[in-house]
Amino acid sequence: MCLILFQKMGYGDYLETSKTGDGGIDGVISQDKLGLEKIYIQAKRYADKNKVHEPDIRNFIGAMSDGVSRGIF
Repeated sequence: MCLILFQKMGYGDYLETSKTGDGGIDGVISQDKLGLEKIYIQAKRYADKNKVHEPDIRNFIGAMSDGVSRGIF
């Protein structure tokens, strides 16, 4: 759902990663319609009993070390 939202906001195409073994990345969107700059996306469902913890953010930052300099958590 988040990836579709970003595309409707004017970003380029997106690629949804697999549900397991994705290395902390839910998808990759193109910053522009040409796909010159990639942005990693990680979406979490926050609730009182389902909190986002520091390791989640560290894993996301670690996954961005593949030459991607932008991410949305």
